[in-house]
Amino acid sequence: MECEAVIDDGKPMLGMTLAVSPQAIGEILSEMEAELPIPGKIHTSLYDASLSDDIIGAAIRLLSCLNSPCESRVLGPLYLKEILFKVLSAERGEVLRELAINNRGFYQISRIITRIHENCSRTFDVRDLAREAGMSTKAFHATFKNLTNTSPLQYIKNVRLHKAKELIQRQGEKANQAASIVGYESVTQFSREYKRCFGVTPGHDRLAV
Repeated sequence: MECEAVIDDGKPMLGMTLAVSPQAIGEILSEMEAELPIPGKIHTSLYDASLSDDIIGAAIRLLSCLNSPCESRVLGPLYLKEILFKVLSAERGEVLRELAINNRGFYQISRIITRIHENCSRTFDVRDLAREAGMSTKAFHATFKNLTNTSPLQYIKNVRLHKAKELIQRQGEKANQAASIVGYESVTQFSREYKRCFGVTPGHDRLAV
């Protein structure tokens, strides 16, 4: 990436770039879908558009929260989502929408990922998820791993474990309670996989609260 800018002598310039994942765009589009027209064919993915006050405001909030590790961890993703939403809704937003919609792979997978996060305690069958995404099981596996760097089953496991960690650390749930809430039938298996993922036992994290 290269950038050239012209500024007044003695005046500072602030620039920023955002690395945006297809999953993030797909998740927002899934929520906005009914509100947006299907874009026509776009022949370029490089364009410029004016920055609205809303986008500038969200960008300033994002940059400001970087001063605090806690704020950047909690609020940073929200400000980034706000920026993406504003860009997708604004002038020339159809370019970004087309990149998402025409690449049906990540758009379809993003819907499945949203379902997993919203219902992580459910028992998911990969063949059923592939069918819901409109893909063969083989294509679903390949596309899912390409977008998330992990298999569907491993992704589901990771979501459950991180949800359990949140329950234990923030709500003080015991290991057996957290395991049950996120869909584990065996507390032993849960504890083993929890330690493999985080390096400590559920009990250790609970005592650290």
